[in-house]
Amino acid sequence: TSVGPTIVGDLYMNFGLFGIMFGMLFFGALFRAIFDSLIGKANISLSGVVIYGVFWIQIIKGFEDSIAPVYAGLVKLFVILLILHYFLVKRN
Repeated sequence: TSVGPTIVGDLYMNFGLFGIMFGMLFFGALFRAIFDSLIGKANISLSGVVIYGVFWIQIIKGFEDSIAPVYAGLVKLFVILLILHYFLVKRN
């Protein structure tokens, strides 16, 4: 059969209850690291806020799909946006 589980469902099917607990802990730490690196306390930039907004929308849409394609797309999107961010905040 074909099943389209959410991220939590995918973690449960692969690793059981411990997969949900540790997987959500990992994803929460990952999301916090992304927030701190782009918006953080000391280095707020407009391009960082824009990148975080676009990235967060993709993460929210990805909660309704399997883990692998969502995070593969997020990595590609993040690399492109990070390159744009670098050129926007680059100081000579």
